[in-house]
Amino acid sequence: MVSKCTNPTCPALFRKLNGGKVFRVDRKHAGGGLHAEFFWLCAHCVATVRVNVAPDGEPLIDAPAYDHPPVSPATDYSRLAA
Repeated sequence: MVSKCTNPTCPALFRKLNGGKVFRVDRKHAGGGLHAEFFWLCAHCVATVRVNVAPDGEPLIDAPAYDHPPVSPATDYSRLAA
């Protein structure tokens, strides 16, 4: 379940689908099957960071630590969506 921005330096909580972007990654099970995992970046982070996927399916965030302005975890980023 998506609960906060995937960027580890960002405290934004997921509240609405129209604020930011949801990414789907299909990961392989040990038995060979696939399952979908979802990751979310808030409106600020989706415009400023790059998401890559490691071979094991984990999201890799390419962002400098200073990239995100200080905000409270309750900030509603849906109003910032373009």
